[in-house]
Amino acid sequence: KLENIRRDLANKFEPLQSWAKAVEEKLSEQQDQLEKIRRDRFRASPNIIKLNVGGRYFVTTIETIQKSPVLTNEVDKAALDDSGCKFLDRDPKLFEIILAFLRKSSRNKPISQINIPEDQILLLDLVEECEDLQLTEFAERLHDFQQMTLHRPTQIQIVTAIQAASNAGK
Repeated sequence: KLENIRRDLANKFEPLQSWAKAVEEKLSEQQDQLEKIRRDRFRASPNIIKLNVGGRYFVTTIETIQKSPVLTNEVDKAALDDSGCKFLDRDPKLFEIILAFLRKSSRNKPISQINIPEDQILLLDLVEECEDLQLTEFAERLHDFQQMTLHRPTQIQIVTAIQAASNAGK
């Protein structure tokens, strides 16, 4: 009687086992297809990388990223987002400026050709970000720029001075 129960159970579980095996095979096949899509996407442009930085997408070359060993290491270790891009948890406003510096640094472009924020708090954040990425040259140039902008009068100060001068002449 026990043998009949075992046989009966085996007959009932056999379709479930077959179904589970089919599901596993289908899942494995889909994972292989996904991996092939990811490989093909990067194979089409092996030197180009798309990054998700704080929710904003940037496209650049691997050569540009490699100008910062710290950034290269961070990108290598970064997790992929839902679209298969490397995700960096950094401020995209600051990253945009840093990326511009990395792009232009090999061409020895002056810092004035990079859109540097004059807002002192944002500038301090940018210097800190550069130091974190060990972009010492850029951090030093930003510090010099910061010192220069600290002593430069603002538009409001200039307008006020012009108004005071014109009122004094009346």
